[in-house]
Amino acid sequence: QQCVHTIHHETLSSHSAVSCRLMTVSDIAPFWKIPTILTKIRQWIERAINWKASSNAPPPTTKCCKLPYTIVTNSVFEWLLFGVILVNGICTTIELSISDQTGLQVLEYLNFAFGAIYCVEAVLKIIGLRLHYFRSKWNLFDLLILLVTVVDIVVELSLPDSTTYFSPAALRIVRVMRILRVGRVLRLVKLALPLLIRLVDTIINRRLRFGYDIGKGFVVGEEEMLQQFDRIGSVVHKSIAQELRRRSEATRLDVIKSLGMMRKEHPGVALSVKTHQAIRSVLNHCRDTIKHLVEGGLLDETDAEKLFQEIEVEMKKLERTPASLPPPDPHVILRNLSWLSHLEESVLNTIQGFADLVQYEHGDVMISKGDESKGIFIIVSGLVQVTMSSDSNPTHHADTKVEEAPPSASDVALSPLPPTTSSQFTHSLLKLDQTIVDYFGAGSVMGEMGILENKSCNATVECETDVQAFFIGQQDLADIIAQFPVVGERLWRISGIRMATQLLSQLPEYQDWPTSKLMLLCEGAYIAPPHSEPASTFEITDEHKEVVLVWGEVRCLNTREKLTAPCIVPRNVRYLLMSTGNPKLLLIPMGDTSENTEASGTQDKVLLYRHKKQSMREKL
Repeated sequence: QQCVHTIHHETLSSHSAVSCRLMTVSDIAPFWKIPTILTKIRQWIERAINWKASSNAPPPTTKCCKLPYTIVTNSVFEWLLFGVILVNGICTTIELSISDQTGLQVLEYLNFAFGAIYCVEAVLKIIGLRLHYFRSKWNLFDLLILLVTVVDIVVELSLPDSTTYFSPAALRIVRVMRILRVGRVLRLVKLALPLLIRLVDTIINRRLRFGYDIGKGFVVGEEEMLQQFDRIGSVVHKSIAQELRRRSEATRLDVIKSLGMMRKEHPGVALSVKTHQAIRSVLNHCRDTIKHLVEGGLLDETDAEKLFQEIEVEMKKLERTPASLPPPDPHVILRNLSWLSHLEESVLNTIQGFADLVQYEHGDVMISKGDESKGIFIIVSGLVQVTMSSDSNPTHHADTKVEEAPPSASDVALSPLPPTTSSQFTHSLLKLDQTIVDYFGAGSVMGEMGILENKSCNATVECETDVQAFFIGQQDLADIIAQFPVVGERLWRISGIRMATQLLSQLPEYQDWPTSKLMLLCEGAYIAPPHSEPASTFEITDEHKEVVLVWGEVRCLNTREKLTAPCIVPRNVRYLLMSTGNPKLLLIPMGDTSENTEASGTQDKVLLYRHKKQSMREKL
C-alpha cells in the first residue's frame, strides 16, 4: 500500500513533496561498503609485511659470505632471535620495577649480553646479505634499535658504579635509557603483523557478509513482492502496477549484479553466507515439519519440545560461522553440482576427464544467439549476463487462463544452487523492450537445453567480469549421456524443476507461495520413464499432485487436445497419448500432509495412521 501510494503521488502530483519512495541499490550498497579507514590500515600492514626483503637476496658467490647467508636466511635463526627479544623485554620490564642493587647488577650484565647478540646478528646479516641488507626497511629498523642499544651500553659503562654522587641529570639519563630498552620489543611487531591483517580481514569480511546477507534478503523480498503485482493491477490503475513492476525488477537486477561483483571479489564471504543460509533453511524446514507432525498427531508434544530444543542449539551454533570460508577447488564445484551429486565415482571421473577449464576476460562472449550448441559451460568464478528475446521461449498454461509469464532462462542456463538461494540468481529476469536480461554466477550451467533439445542457442552470454568455467563439448556430453543415462535424466529433471517453479507460480493457488516453497514442492519430482512404444499412453494417478510437460508434445486421450511444452497438464486429464520423440514429463508427487494422515473411523485408516506414526518416530 505504501508503494502504491508513492507511485500514485509521483504520477498525479509530481510537484508535491513525497515522504516515501521505493528502495534502490543506493540504499542497500552502504551495508556492504568497506570503511575507508579499514582499507588504509590493511594497505599499510601489507606494505609493512613487504618491507622484509632478506629472503629475496641472491646467494653470495664468495666463500666467506655463504655461511653467514645460510645462517641468517634460516627460519630457526629468526625464531631464536625472536625468543631473545622476548626475554630481553621481560628483563627490561623487571628492571623498571625493582630497586635491589644485586638484581640491577645481574640485569645490567644481561643487557650487555643482549647487546652483544644483536651486534653479532647485524654483522652476520651484513656479511651474508651484503647491500641487500640496507634495502630492507625492517633491517634498517633493527639497525636503529641496535644503535640505541649501543648508546645505552656506553652510557652504562661511562657512569660510576655507585649512585651516591649522581647528579639529577645523570639519574634522568639512566632512567630514559632504561625506558628506551623497551623499544627493542618493537622488533616483535613483525610477528604481530600477520595477526593484525587477519583481524582486519575478519572485520571487513563480517561487514561484507552482513551486507551480502541483506542484499540477498532484499532480492527475495522483491521476488515475493513481484508476485503481488497482478493483484495490485486489479485494484489500482494498470499503469501504476506496471511502473511498480518495472522499478522493482530494475532495482532487483542492480542488486543481483552488485552481489555478483562482490562474489567475484570476495568468494569466501559469499560462500559463508550461502552455507549459513542453507543450514538455517534446513533447520527452519525441520521446525515446520515438527509442527505439522504435532498437528497431525504423529508426534507427542514432549518429544516435539525436545526436538525444538535441539534445533535451537544448532541455531545458536550458526552465530559462530566464520565470516569467510576458503573457496573450493574448481573440480570440487564440478563434483557437487546438483545433477552430479551422489553419482558413482566412475561417472564423476569420466565427466571430470571430459571437462576442460577455460578462461574468459571481461566483455568476451561465451555463447552467441543463433549459433549451434557446442557444449555446456559450468561457471566456476565470475559473473555473466544472459540476454534473450522475450519470444524465444513461449510459456503455455493449459489449465487456467492467466497472464503470460516472462520467458524462462532455462533454455540457456540452470542453477545448481540449493532451493533457498537459487531463486535469487535464477529468477532475476528483467524485461526491457522485448529483451530478457539475467545474471548468473559461480555454479551455474549454460547451454544444456540446446544439447538436450538439439537446437541452436536462443540467447547471448557475455562476461561481466573475468570468468573461469568448465567446458564439456557437445559430442563429449552425448557420449557421457549414452554411457551413463542417469546424467541425462538428471539434466532433464533440473531443467523441468526450473520450468515448473515458474509455471506453478502463475496458478492462483500458488501465487502466494515464495519460490523457495515451490522448490521444496518440486524437491521429490522426477522425470517419467521413457516409453518403448511410439503411441503409448500415460496414466496420471492420484499420487501425482502436478504434471509438467517439459519437452515435446502430448495429446489428451479423450479430447485429443494437443499440449505443447512447457505447460502444466490440466488436472481433469487422466490419460495422455505420448507422441513420437519421447516427450519429457515431470511428475510432482503428492506430499505427506497432515490431512492425508488423519485417522478416521475405519479400521484401515487407523492401522495406516499407527504405522506411519511408528515409522516417523523411528526416523526422528
